[in-house]
Amino acid sequence: MLAHPGRVFSRQKLLNTLNIPCDVNYERSIDTHIKEIRSKLRTINPELSPIKTQRGFGYMYQESER
Repeated sequence: MLAHPGRVFSRQKLLNTLNIPCDVNYERSIDTHIKEIRSKLRTINPELSPIKTQRGFGYMYQESER
C-alpha cells in the first residue's frame, strides 16, 4: 500500500500479495490486521490516520498533507 498511495486494495488482493489462498475466514483476518496497524500508528501520532477504508472495496494508504 505504501508503494501505491491512493490505490484501493481489496482484501483478496492483499491476501494474494501475501500468497495466502482467498478464503472467507482469511478475508476477515485482513480487517483485524488493519485494525492492529492503525492502533500502532496512533501510538506514534494520534492525529494521523493514513489507512482509509473504502467501504465495499477495501483499504488504501493516503499520504498525509503537510
